[in-house]
Amino acid sequence: MIENSIKSKIGNGINFTSIYTDKFKSNYLSFYFIRPLDREDVTLNALLPMVLSRGNQVNNDFIAIERELELLYGASYDYDVYKSGEKQIIKFSIEWADSKYINETLVDDKVMEIFFNIIFNPLLNNGCFKEDYVEQEKINLQRKISSKINDKRSYAISRCIEEMCKTERFGIYSLGYVEDLGEINSEKLTNHYKKLISETPFEIIYVGNEKKLDIIKYIPKHITDRQFTINIPREVIREKSQYRNHIVERMQVNQGKLVLGLLTGIPYEDELFKALTVGNVILGGSPNSKLFREVREKYSLAYYANSILFKHKSIIIIDSGVDFRNMQRALNLTNDQIKKLKEADFTDNELNLAKKEIITSLRAIVDSNHSIASHELDNILTNKSESIDVKINKINAVKKEEVVEAFNRVNLDTIYVLTREGEDDVDVND
Repeated sequence: MIENSIKSKIGNGINFTSIYTDKFKSNYLSFYFIRPLDREDVTLNALLPMVLSRGNQVNNDFIAIERELELLYGASYDYDVYKSGEKQIIKFSIEWADSKYINETLVDDKVMEIFFNIIFNPLLNNGCFKEDYVEQEKINLQRKISSKINDKRSYAISRCIEEMCKTERFGIYSLGYVEDLGEINSEKLTNHYKKLISETPFEIIYVGNEKKLDIIKYIPKHITDRQFTINIPREVIREKSQYRNHIVERMQVNQGKLVLGLLTGIPYEDELFKALTVGNVILGGSPNSKLFREVREKYSLAYYANSILFKHKSIIIIDSGVDFRNMQRALNLTNDQIKKLKEADFTDNELNLAKKEIITSLRAIVDSNHSIASHELDNILTNKSESIDVKINKINAVKKEEVVEAFNRVNLDTIYVLTREGEDDVDVND
């Protein structure tokens, strides 16, 4: 389904993947710094693309950058920072109209110049980032970090993961910590940037019409010639915990949150992982799932009930919005649904519906150049080269007994409850 993929190594730890398709009228280029999640560096890494995007030696503020992009038929630049397993990904991306639709042969080169100037040609003052840019973006990052509490659902999931993985990298918040911002100044961030570009593995992925993009000429030679890049360790996969975590947090909320963290002990390299993926959809990964039908619809114990499989960490998070006085009943019923998968208490129809749900999502990847690039990066991070068709065939081949085997390795590790201040004590026992 995705053809004409060409990979090349253009420097030590610098790889370029071209995925050619004529499905889109635009081209998409994404650039990824891949760092291990580290408590000391996580806030610096999150702040860095914000400052880099403010201006560079050619276009010294973001208004100038936006003006140049607009002249290139509305090219669109963006950045993001997120975690994938125990890796922190710093992503830069740009999308622009393909030259054959606009009769402009030089647009590709102009886009490349703007894009790589942002990453490799930062605006410096006396050898450091502009102090006012750094201070302003520290304020913006502080607001981003502090605002995570505004979405109580995602906040509860994040808190459950923090508690579940508090001794592991996966428990680190990808945007960093407010308390670290005070120690960051222009000099410290500049030194971190120099360290990052000198030792960090890069992945560059292009999705678009077939053409030769001479990426290497836009990357400084001292970077392509570097001799050392850091090792990115494989995620730690726990099979069982020594004790069960019970966390109750209180704040002014109108709806309680019940979040469960489950260990699976099944790494993505394991052939049983596909069965775990199917089982997770049967459990709570679709509107046809057991959690949706039983906990939400049949017994009306939850406003929503969902399960998420974090592939790179091999954990399942079940999150639900529950009335404060229904916490124990919702937990008991949720545990019953997990038990049903362990005891093969699900139908062939449920199995087939789950497979269709996953396959529909896989087929939708090719509908967006963004999702094609993300799919390719996931293959890179997992050291796999599976095509979408191969993945579909493996999902179709999953047997009921494999789902049962996978879920018999699943065990509850953490129970997180978010309840209202002044509410009676929440006694939730598993």
